[in-house]
Formats: sequence, structure tokens, C-alpha cells
Amino acid sequence: MTVIEQERVDHRVDHEGETQVRIDCPQRIDLRRLTKPKGRMASVVRVMPGDGDNRLPLPAVSIAQLLLRPYYATIRVDGAFGAQTRAAVMAFQVRTHRRVTGMLGQDDWAILCDRSTVTIGSRGNAVRAVQLLLNHRLPIGRQLVVDGVFGTGTSMTVKDVQRAAGLQPTGLVDRATYAALLHA
Repeated sequence: MTVIEQERVDHRVDHEGETQVRIDCPQRIDLRRLTKPKGRMASVVRVMPGDGDNRLPLPAVSIAQLLLRPYYATIRVDGAFGAQTRAAVMAFQVRTHRRVTGMLGQDDWAILCDRSTVTIGSRGNAVRAVQLLLNHRLPIGRQLVVDGVFGTGTSMTVKDVQRAAGLQPTGLVDRATYAALLHA
């Protein structure tokens, strides 16, 4: 496990004007849990208070609400960016040590997507989010059931989207696949 020590730095100046630094390292941090994204996502829709799925080119507010559930379990998925969604975004930003703005920008989306990777056999809210995004791209009549179960139908549709976006058709919904699905 790769770790660094969380530091408390105490700077002091000695009698010759040299700065002496004393570091306390009371807590270890696993580097794999750092929250800074590995680069920016391709341009994705930004969501903020007052937005709603009916005003955006894709159901980005509902997707955000589903992906924010691990940070704010009681959030309703209603497609409207109101006070509860803003509170969920702020809780996410606090827990991931981000600047608290109350709106989701590209770096926030990158972290949400990195933490919501799904593939065949996955279940839950992240799968529902992927199914909603896929349905937005599919013609009526070919849409998936949004049941939160990543089965063969979802997998085949993900692979089709990956091929169309020039990605390797793995069926794994990672940051690159989310970016292709979220691209406005």
C-alpha cells in the first residue's frame, strides 16, 4: 500500500534567520484515495441550482442525483437541481476535499465518474445512471429497462456506444465512457 503521512508543519526562524521546519505526521493517508482527478474530462454538461433535465440537452441532473447517492443517501431523483441536490453536491465536495461551490463542474464529474465505474454484473444507482444515459441516446422502442442491473443488454449497448465514440468496446463504463455519454 502506498501511503504518505498527513503533515502538520511548524515553521520557526532560528537566531541566524534560517527557517527550521518541524513536521508532525500523526495520520497516514492512502494515496489511492486521493481525490484529484487524473486530468480533465472532455467537455460535459455543467449542472447548477435551477437546472432541470427538461432544460438541458440530456438528463444530467438525474444522472448527478443517482451518482451522488453514496454522499447523500436521501437525495430524490427528480431531475430538478433544487436545495436538496445542492446540499448533496456540497456534501460530495466536502467529502472529496474539493472547493465547495454547490454546482457540478468538469472536475467534479470526473471524480463522480471515477468512483462510479460499472460493468456486467454491477447493480445499483450508478448502473441506473448509465441506463438513463444510454436511453437518452437510443431511439424509442429500443430503450433499456432502468432497473439498476448491468446485464447483457446494457453491456451490448455500452459496447455499441464505445465503438461509436472510438473507444475500445470493453463494456466497462469508466471515465472515458461516461464522458462520451455525458458529452452535450
